[in-house]
Order: sequence, then structure tokens, then C-alpha cells
Amino acid sequence: MKETDIQAFSKTDNLRLYIIEHTLHIETLVSEAIEHLLGIDYKTSKSFGYGSSALSFNQKIQIIQDIKGIESEMTKKLSCLMNIRNKFAHVQEIDSFENLFTLTSVGKEIEKQLSKWYSLDEKKVSDDEHKFRFFKLAEEITYMLILLQVETRTKNRVLEIEKEFTEGNLKSYVEVVSELENASEIQSKVFAKTSEKLPHLKIDKK
Repeated sequence: MKETDIQAFSKTDNLRLYIIEHTLHIETLVSEAIEHLLGIDYKTSKSFGYGSSALSFNQKIQIIQDIKGIESEMTKKLSCLMNIRNKFAHVQEIDSFENLFTLTSVGKEIEKQLSKWYSLDEKKVSDDEHKFRFFKLAEEITYMLILLQVETRTKNRVLEIEKEFTEGNLKSYVEVVSELENASEIQSKVFAKTSEKLPHLKIDKK
């Protein structure tokens, strides 16, 4: 079995920095996913950009959960990642996984979850098991967010193509009908049928 390189993204030996670098990368992926889902430029957005009024990492995750309906197990993994990130980023005493597990109210649950989700089969002998499991957690969430972006971009492109085809087809239809001798009669029938199908639009014939 191929061993996992847990320094594939971050080479630092400082655990706090290691965790922050991974979660910052994931937060960028979260912002990019929201960009594709909402059709905005997150870098210039007040809510998702770099300004002081931007939403927190947790709030961005919740938005994705609301929009995409992420499965419950992945929701738990996102929550686990956020808890690890918050403790290492904001509590000075939390500079090791051992301290995270013993000094925080969520520590035991985090330890239990990581052990449940990720085996050590691909771990190098020299790697710390807790750091290895954190890497696997970050890796899985990264893949999920990249896949989400790909799916959203693909769906958006399909919708664009469908819209372009519909508009082009409609223009061609109008051009063909306008060349017929009874064009006005056909257009009146089409208008009447459209009005029947879309009564809520209250279309007025010009």
C-alpha cells in the first residue's frame, strides 16, 4: 500500500502553522465554491472577501451546507476541522494534539472521530498518527470542495448552453415565421398559447 505524504501541501514542522496553512487553503476553496454557487467575485465581495466585514470560516461553511445540502457525515467532518482550526488558532496552550484532546471540551470527541474516520494503513512510520489523521481529514474536505466546484461550473455551463440554444432557436423561429404569408395569424396564435401557459406574467400584446 502506498504511503501518504502528509507534507505534500505544507512542509513546516510547526504543528500550529501546519494546521493553519491547511485550513487557510480550505477556506479559499470554500470561498471559490461560494463564488461559483452564487455567481459572484468573492475577492471583491464584502461578505466573502478580505475586508473586516467578511463572514467567518464557520459562516461560509454553513452557507455551503444550506445551498448544497452536504451529507451528514461530511458536515461532521467540516465541524471537526473547524474545531481543530479554532483551538489551534486562538488558544495559546493548544500547541499539540495531546493538549487539544485533554484541555478542551471538544477534544475527546475530536480524537474519537479522527480515529473512527481514518485508519493508519497509509501512514509512514516516522509520521505522528494524529497529524496524519488531520491531514487525511483536510485532504478529504479539499477533494470534496474541488469536486463541488467542478460540478457547479459544469452545471452552470450546461445552463448557459441551453439558454443560448433556446434564444437562438427562438430567433430562427421568428425569422422563419415572419417570411410566411400568414405570419400575423401564426404570431397571434403563439401569443395566445403563451399567455395561457404563463397567466402569472400578464403579458400584454403590443
